[in-house]
Amino acid sequence: MNFVLSLRERFLLESWLPAESKLGELQNDARSLVASSQTLRPGEVLDRLSKLRRCVADLETSRSVLTLNPPLGRGFSFRHPGDTVVSRLSPWEKAWLIVDHLRSAGGAMTARALQDALEEPLLNALAVAVLCLESPTDARRLVTTIAAEEGHTQVEQAWLSWLSGDASLELRLSDALIGETPHKALLAALEQRWTAVEALLPKSLRKPWPKPIRPSGTRMHGQLLAQLASHALRDEPARDVIDASLSALFGFWGFDQQADWWNGREVVTRLPLLALYGRHFEPRVSGVELLHARRADNEHLRQPPPKSFSGPPEVLGALKRLEQVLAAAAQSGAVLDIALTNDGNVYTIAPSSR
Repeated sequence: MNFVLSLRERFLLESWLPAESKLGELQNDARSLVASSQTLRPGEVLDRLSKLRRCVADLETSRSVLTLNPPLGRGFSFRHPGDTVVSRLSPWEKAWLIVDHLRSAGGAMTARALQDALEEPLLNALAVAVLCLESPTDARRLVTTIAAEEGHTQVEQAWLSWLSGDASLELRLSDALIGETPHKALLAALEQRWTAVEALLPKSLRKPWPKPIRPSGTRMHGQLLAQLASHALRDEPARDVIDASLSALFGFWGFDQQADWWNGREVVTRLPLLALYGRHFEPRVSGVELLHARRADNEHLRQPPPKSFSGPPEVLGALKRLEQVLAAAAQSGAVLDIALTNDGNVYTIAPSSR
């Protein structure tokens, strides 16, 4: 008895079945049924059938996207043979799901919980969470909660105060906050020494920037700083140009202009520039309000991913047919030969030689 999975079905099932076996070890999970050529003895057939049925039950039941990271995102896309395109969650979609899960769990989000869940240092984890929260009230509450905790460094405390709306503390810099922004020029800007800022900028930035900056990765930081200095000294470019530049900075997260816009979450490197913008244009607006407003620049936060999912009919249909083959082999105590070909997978039930 033969059963065939098409090439498209192979790659669909590879994408949807979880990889439970570790690399370098024996591949004995349900996913191995579609990912490798092998011969299963009767006892192994029973084992894989049990594991496959568990996966089918999981996919038939609506469950959290975070439990499996299914190919339902708008992040990295992979085109496989058989006209199969698989797209995973982007870093921002994953962050939104994590923050939404923490918020929905009830209770206050702590600094440690944020850092552990997002796998980020405190200031970046908090900034990411502020952007992910849909309600500005929730964003303010989160900042207030974290700021009230003890044990923050002086740098963290200064920026927590700024986010809370307290401008009394001097904003301190760290390597993480500076990022790719010209260091000495940024320090001079925080001290409002704008003439010195222009002198300290790299030569490539000492020129007029009359138009909104274009997505170009890490170069955007210095370009926006140059625009802020020019506006402080000469009232140009116009504020709407700088507003558009700020939107570009918070709407493009790649390292360079060839990168995907969503591929990065380094919010902390943008905080000093946002603080300078706020001082110059919106001195009465708190840092958290300035930051939360920037979520409008992020498409994956404006239209967040689904929280739950179940398996698509095409995937479940192929799994059901594969389950029937395994069940038939198990019932007859037969061997199951699995061969991967250029056209798909061939499953052959053969009598056991025992």
